[in-house]
Amino acid sequence: MPTKSSNGIRPTMGRRFRRLTLNAKLENPPMRRIELTFVRDGGPLDQDTPYRCAFITMQGVLTRYGKDRCEVGVTAIKALRRWFADRDRPKRKMLGRLRVV
Repeated sequence: MPTKSSNGIRPTMGRRFRRLTLNAKLENPPMRRIELTFVRDGGPLDQDTPYRCAFITMQGVLTRYGKDRCEVGVTAIKALRRWFADRDRPKRKMLGRLRVV
């Protein structure tokens, strides 16, 4: 289990992505480090297939990405508080993975 950081929040990549697996080579130059991406069922990511996704804040997500955006009325702080309070949250096997190859 990850240790808590100085602000009391456990660091985890699960807050960034779920059900994705990325194969990365850290020695590659920036923008060339991710070599393969796999989706939920273990198959490769198809760049022509739309995937359903969600994000809490639009900061840093350009409007050209995605469609049918909507406001859900939940702030990032509320979402994180709910996530940490929820004892039935997804287990580690459902979180995303980064494999360094």
